[in-house]
Amino acid sequence: MYMDAGYQVADDAPIPPGALTVLSAGHYRLLTATRFRTARMNGRPDFQLLYIAAGRARFWLEHRWVWVAAGQLVLYRPGEQQEYTYYLADRPEVYWVHFAGDEAAALLEAWGQTAPLTAVGTSPEYARLFGELICELQHDRLYAGEMSALLLRQLVVAFSRGRQGAETARRSPLVEQAVADFHAGYASPLCLSAYARERGVELCWFSRLFRRQMGMSPQQYLIQLRLSRAKELLCSTDCPVEEVARLVGYDNPLYFSRLFSRRVGMPPREYRKSCVDFSGILR
Repeated sequence: MYMDAGYQVADDAPIPPGALTVLSAGHYRLLTATRFRTARMNGRPDFQLLYIAAGRARFWLEHRWVWVAAGQLVLYRPGEQQEYTYYLADRPEVYWVHFAGDEAAALLEAWGQTAPLTAVGTSPEYARLFGELICELQHDRLYAGEMSALLLRQLVVAFSRGRQGAETARRSPLVEQAVADFHAGYASPLCLSAYARERGVELCWFSRLFRRQMGMSPQQYLIQLRLSRAKELLCSTDCPVEEVARLVGYDNPLYFSRLFSRRVGMPPREYRKSCVDFSGILR
């Protein structure tokens, strides 16, 4: 399993008093294990939000098993039974955050989050905010507690907007197919004008539609997808950076390194050094 997680408070430690405290946050993706199961019959003493970014997962919610698909959010309250399973065949990608404090319930109430399952749609903004939150928890920086709480509030705002959008609009079949095609073929050269032409539409029209429904242009989406896969390869394999660049669709390693540095904030080799698991071994 690929896991990137940060902890401000260990799972077995008492929850500190405070207005709003982010205890931990992380990102899961199955790589080789056929399934990963979590069962907490008595729940936890904190709140937990799980966001399905891709694929699907099976959750026990309101006394029945349900499949939770990409773009949906699961909320567990303190003391609620938690039971869910990720299957490799379903290719789930999941982000999660545990939080507590005097303002935790009020935050959810202000958001209007009462149901255990909510559609918020898929958005790169969620992944970005989760990534910043995880990074904040992994580094003992000044005011880390305040910053992590602020990032959680930003996530709640983003989810609230996403829920509103999911309730009023759905992706067109053309955009849905494009997202699927990009995920399947990100490692190969892709000419967007040829892609649009093959589907009988003009590139400008396709780009506007894609941006309106996905929040970014097709080119930006491809770049983000490729860099996301590059991060996984840097953290989970010992492939040379040049090979990682090729595997995610960049024939020019120098261009890839410059693009990675500009978008991620550090060169690929430096990012790989930061990918150390809890045992101190490269993932």
